[in-house]
Amino acid sequence: QFDEKVFQEEKRLLKVSIENIYNNKNRYALRRLLDHMCPDEPSSISPLGDLEVLKNLTSKDLALTYQKMISEDEVSVYCLGDFDIEEMKSYLINNLKIAKLSLKTVNYPLHFNEIRKNITSKEISEEQDINQTKLMIGFRTNTYPTDKLLPALIVFNIMYGGLYVSDLFQVVREKHSLAYEIASQVISEAGLLIVNAGIEKSQINQATSLIINEFRKYQEGRINHELFEVAKTNLLNDLKELEDDPYSIINFIYRRHLFNLSPNVDDYIKQIQNVTLEDVIAVAKNIELDTIYTLTNKAGEHYGA
Repeated sequence: QFDEKVFQEEKRLLKVSIENIYNNKNRYALRRLLDHMCPDEPSSISPLGDLEVLKNLTSKDLALTYQKMISEDEVSVYCLGDFDIEEMKSYLINNLKIAKLSLKTVNYPLHFNEIRKNITSKEISEEQDINQTKLMIGFRTNTYPTDKLLPALIVFNIMYGGLYVSDLFQVVREKHSLAYEIASQVISEAGLLIVNAGIEKSQINQATSLIINEFRKYQEGRINHELFEVAKTNLLNDLKELEDDPYSIINFIYRRHLFNLSPNVDDYIKQIQNVTLEDVIAVAKNIELDTIYTLTNKAGEHYGA
């Protein structure tokens, strides 16, 4: 059993972290979007857990879970550096108390969401005592880590809203001055593309229309060739810089292993280099608008930031 005093302190800190999601309106709005968009999917479950479950958790529960994890779970250990493999293996066995440890690549079972086509999109609006409206738009990419078009999806996201020169930033924020902040992100394992923006409540409709219109341009093949090259160059530079950060290398290898893909960075670099404009158009055509979520202040009321 774990030290009760330490357990209670860690439990308190986790409770604070969960409660702080409400105070961070970007995180809260994303959490609520996923609640509405993916109610029966893992994406709707907060990685921090649930307050009610935490409330009833005991140090004995934690110790039992830990023992079960050590004895039954699949354990992957990643080591990076200049060392003797057999010495490291012996060290891990003796210190981690893992019953079996072998040098092999495990093929993990993969379970992705079903392909969603012809979705009837929905709009959700909620109110709180806030000043800046949070707009979250969720799309289904229908493209997952094992799909050949995944590299094209990553390039598409950078072009669409992943850089300061991206379409969303330049059109919605710079040209039309409709957003304090705006960006897009891909959650590849969940097959999701999320656009988040901080806007004025009075400009929800206009901002939403512009965001969707910019997305439709990709489906119609109206792509900025220069932006396409900038996006690929930016992504390739990031990949080449991986070797400067051991943690980033291990994280990359782990995620590639998780989806039974080649862990070789050079292989992935070649995949990005081979992405074409036609690939970006094809991947955009697979994407479906799912949910539009807004978190606004109450009608006629104004609050501090």
